Amino acid sequence: MAYDPVRQVLILYGGHVQGREEGDISGDTWTWDGTDWKQIEIGPGPPGKRAGHSMVTSGSQVTLFGGYYANVDYHGDAWTHDGKAWSRVDDAPRPAGRGNSAVAWNPTESSLLVFGGSGLNATAGPGAAGTPLADAWLLRGATWTELKGQGPAALTSANAIWDQKRNRWIVLLGMSCPNPSEAAWGWDGTAWSKLARPGMAARWGAAVAQAPDGRALLFGGSDQSGC
Repeated sequence: MAYDPVRQVLILYGGHVQGREEGDISGDTWTWDGTDWKQIEIGPGPPGKRAGHSMVTSGSQVTLFGGYYANVDYHGDAWTHDGKAWSRVDDAPRPAGRGNSAVAWNPTESSLLVFGGSGLNATAGPGAAGTPLADAWLLRGATWTELKGQGPAALTSANAIWDQKRNRWIVLLGMSCPNPSEAAWGWDGTAWSKLARPGMAARWGAAVAQAPDGRALLFGGSDQSGC
């Protein structure tokens, strides 16, 4: 979920809900106003049932990227929500479908960074985990641009933040298979550079949130190995 600054609510979309052994995948939309939840769309209309998508506050709205439906359908699309409905905002060519990507928003240039995540594992069945990816993409307006250069290794369930003091994106932590990562990398618009260790134990799947003034909060995650 992510914060909608205009309507001052959190927006939650889809994910796993109680169901079979590993849960069912949903496509509903809810808001949280600080007091109570409200379902504003039953779904599964656009963007469609999915889990593992990434959501971020993007200026005056919320942007949703990617996600998957089991190890069957992986999405590389971007959507925004206007308080009533979701709208597709990107054009092709776009990133290959993936879930559990690291995403961050640059408010200065109104652009979205997407790094890594897990894509289709063609050698495994529907219940398998995806394959970690190492590509990076930038969405500005409706246009995707792939970022070149040697950067982080293939990572899924990593985190990303916008470092407004140094005008760079930072990608950190995540699962590199078979071990979690403790590394951090910066993209300054031209090249990747490896940064000092973040000062926390290696982990993947942590939650991260960033305030308008640039401060970030990272919580939890797992240090378990294996993919």
